[in-house]
Amino acid sequence: MEHIDWTSLFEIEAKLVTSAHPDSSQLLLARLEKQQNSRQSSPRASLSESDDTCTIPLDQLQHQVDTYESAIPGIVSSSVSPKDLAFWSAAMVSFNDCATRIPHYSCDMVRGGVPPALRGDIWKSMAYTSGGDCGSSEDIASLKYLYDSLANEWTPYVKIIGRDLHRTFPEIDLFREQEGKGQIMMGKVLRAYSAYDMQVGYCQGLTFLVGPLLLHMDDCDAFCVLVKLLENYDLRSMFAADMAGLHLKMFQFESLLEAQLPEIHAHLKSLNINTIYASQWFMSLFAVTCPLPMLVRIYDLMFLEGVTETLMRTAMAILKRNKYNLLNMTEEEDVLQHLLGRRLWDVYGGDGDLLASDITSASLGAADVLTQLEHEYEAMVEERRRVKEVAKEMKDVAALPKSRSPKRFFSQGWSLSSLRVPGDRSASVSTNSDRSTRSVSGSGASIVSVDTEIMSQVDYASSVSSFDMSPTAGKTEAAVAALELELQQLRKELEQEKQERKKDREVVGAFIKGSSADEGSLDMLKSQFGEASSSALSYEDLMMQLAESKTNEALAKQQIEDLRDELSHVELSKDTLTVPKTAAKHSKKESGTWLKW
Repeated sequence: MEHIDWTSLFEIEAKLVTSAHPDSSQLLLARLEKQQNSRQSSPRASLSESDDTCTIPLDQLQHQVDTYESAIPGIVSSSVSPKDLAFWSAAMVSFNDCATRIPHYSCDMVRGGVPPALRGDIWKSMAYTSGGDCGSSEDIASLKYLYDSLANEWTPYVKIIGRDLHRTFPEIDLFREQEGKGQIMMGKVLRAYSAYDMQVGYCQGLTFLVGPLLLHMDDCDAFCVLVKLLENYDLRSMFAADMAGLHLKMFQFESLLEAQLPEIHAHLKSLNINTIYASQWFMSLFAVTCPLPMLVRIYDLMFLEGVTETLMRTAMAILKRNKYNLLNMTEEEDVLQHLLGRRLWDVYGGDGDLLASDITSASLGAADVLTQLEHEYEAMVEERRRVKEVAKEMKDVAALPKSRSPKRFFSQGWSLSSLRVPGDRSASVSTNSDRSTRSVSGSGASIVSVDTEIMSQVDYASSVSSFDMSPTAGKTEAAVAALELELQQLRKELEQEKQERKKDREVVGAFIKGSSADEGSLDMLKSQFGEASSSALSYEDLMMQLAESKTNEALAKQQIEDLRDELSHVELSKDTLTVPKTAAKHSKKESGTWLKW
């Protein structure tokens, strides 16, 4: 058995310490400190001795690197020197040991890109050795033992997951074939997680987290990594019922954008563009539009330095790199389409090294800036709670009319309050809310949404709408015509709503100022918005509703352009076009191969 040569690794670390930038390993060290603190308070923590035995002999590892073929188009296996291979071999045994003993070397290697042939093993090592329990072997073995039974357990989310599978990474061979190997594995992982964590269940965006994992490991390992990713990397709160984690990240992003990129922030503000677009980025970890060869580099950094830190730095990096393009756009719909489309990444020309360099060099300000912003957000939430209590007390003072329901923009669009998937309507229990299923997609990937109860006061909206695109020319033309009619109607509604909101803001703004609001304005305010209007919350909700409408309009136009492109391709090949037989609905397949997963 070969042993890890720590002496050689320590020598390289010593050289890097003298030449490396002081902040080069700051985020990694901060994450290790957080893990250590969590481990000390965890009853499950165990300080076992490190295993210095290589799991795979170096010559076999070298052969694996040399003969590897990636499932991701555009990624080719790169040569790895014996010195670097020794590090990766040690990292596969325990990345936590490498990060603790040789942090600068670990950062330098991962930032430079994990070898494609070893990426799956390194991701597992980083995920398994994260968190308070430090990924004990017993914990991982327990998850693997549970996987098969969980993957076969019925949950209310089975049908919803099934409708999502073929919409995720359809350009990748592994996931292209319906009921193929990739879709079956993804379905099993998502079904297992929905049974493992019933409080989260299944939520839009989880397919985009699982897809890259399955491209580098089997479904059992992907399930274990998904659990660790959500539990130990502060991701679970983003997909929980109240989506508190997403709201926090949106607040942090807004603050960082204003502080780090004031020119872009001012330009977007002048166009009345809300940071709602970032919710698509965060919920999918940028996977909706980011090309996969570059996306895996973002994943490398997330496993290394933390998800929140990497999300914020990636957002700052791509906005900064797109600064010239954004500042030269004067129409809000153009900006939104750019921010939510694949063109956002064109500035990198597919260069993952350039993207990784931009991300790691992006500054967030002070070392504890994210923690400070989290405290500010918590204080703001507490203040809102207090204001709501005061608003409720006003009900004893005057009888206020029922709040009017704000208009819903773009019925095909989706808002983050509807990202929660309650499961099969026929099987759900004790719920009185009407539910309807709507499909949504974005730039080659899509998401299925089911409207549920309102989960939050702040209704963030993002992503793009999906439409049932038939392979026949007739259906495509009909879809384009229907979309254009819908867009015309949307514009009329939007213009009317803008005028209403203008009047609303004047009244609400006056009321917020306190004594400046006369009795007439107050009566008008209450008649417009009802009881909740007694605080500044109504004003903020209105702005969020307006931002949602703008975002969905831009996304609708982007979908129309995509459909027009599709129509042009259909016209070119209509002479040889064969009309396929109507596919059977899933309900007719449930007893067959569809439920293999």
